[in-house]
Amino acid sequence: KSKPKMPKISVIIPCYNQGQYIDETVDSVLAQTYQDFEIIIVNDGSTDEFTINKLKNYNKPKTSVIHTVNQKLSAARNNGIKASAGEYILPLDSDDKIHPDFLSEACKILDNKANIGIVYSQGEMFGDQTGLCELPEFSLEQILKQNCIFCTALFRRKDYDKTCGYNPNMIYGLEDWDFWLSMLEQGVGVYQIPRPYFYYRIREESMLRSSNTEQIRYLNQQIYRNHLNLYATHFHDPINLYYENQSQARYIKYLRDRILLIQNSMMYKTGELLIRPFRYIKHLIKPNTQHQHKDFKTISKYNQQ
Repeated sequence: KSKPKMPKISVIIPCYNQGQYIDETVDSVLAQTYQDFEIIIVNDGSTDEFTINKLKNYNKPKTSVIHTVNQKLSAARNNGIKASAGEYILPLDSDDKIHPDFLSEACKILDNKANIGIVYSQGEMFGDQTGLCELPEFSLEQILKQNCIFCTALFRRKDYDKTCGYNPNMIYGLEDWDFWLSMLEQGVGVYQIPRPYFYYRIREESMLRSSNTEQIRYLNQQIYRNHLNLYATHFHDPINLYYENQSQARYIKYLRDRILLIQNSMMYKTGELLIRPFRYIKHLIKPNTQHQHKDFKTISKYNQQ
């Protein structure tokens, strides 16, 4: 008896209390021009009654659902990948979507370019904000400074297996940035499809938008700790980086002290007295100028329509 054919691509969709979006996400995968895939939804301990009922008997082609206790996004992605069978993996958040040609073009790159291990595309926002996403151009130096690869990108399972997967210590987010660095540590190349094939939903209550300064600082420090060797080898020596930062801080303080010194000098105060009458005249004519500027903006707006 022959074994069933394994899918080429496994699309992993973690879902926590986002049942209202899941059909849009799944349907965007089912609409792909490339059809050799499976979809695995990971219900990561949802507590919302609508999501629980939605996923309890979810019935879509090529789609299965696994249910776990809540373990956060990193573990949910890892659990989905462990349950999957595809040669290639595509993580996709449960409120985002992909263009019908995404899998076809991304798969073609991995099939034909052995040196490439991560394939992503340009992106477009939808939801509470629209427009093209402005990602900086990929380079190793750039991604060590900030993430420049979307969370949705195609990669090989064999490369994933060489890493520890998505790191659970990224408890407030940025787990995708951390994972891409883990992949780059394996020596894989990166390819960007120069078209917006990824649709990123913007919601006001999204995790990173609600993160506070302390959480963001923790995440950035954790990224650095998780990849000390990568940073030390390719970016800066950690000790030199520390002293560079200290030197910059001292220079900024020096400039601020100089500005205060100048502002408190007799020459500066005399100059202030000399230009005060001109400021008064400018104040008298300012409302008129503002009115003209407002009229210009109004005319421009209607011309655009």
